[in-house]
Amino acid sequence: MKNAVIAAVVATLVASSGTYAATGHHLFIERTRTTQSQVVSVAPASRGFATANCPSGETATGGGLTSSDIGGQGAVVTDSAPAPITGYVSLGWTVAVQNTSDSPVQIQAYAVCVR
Repeated sequence: MKNAVIAAVVATLVASSGTYAATGHHLFIERTRTTQSQVVSVAPASRGFATANCPSGETATGGGLTSSDIGGQGAVVTDSAPAPITGYVSLGWTVAVQNTSDSPVQIQAYAVCVR
């Protein structure tokens, strides 16, 4: 029963368009946004990196990447992690890809940021 109540409260918070702001020990959601890096071309048999940074005052809560090799075997994701980290706060998201194909692939990192 307790888990059902918690799930209902979380669902209500997610469904509402309230505001997020960290105050004391409570977290209120003000705004989330997705930011993207520039498109990076990774040469064949090379490793490439891309970083999406959050705007000033915002923290990355997650991220990932898109690639021109979607569904293919050429772009192998070797890293996907919060970065840079200042103290305990992530200011963006970095991804790394090893291109194992004979053609260049394009990658683009994205970060989900919250204020």
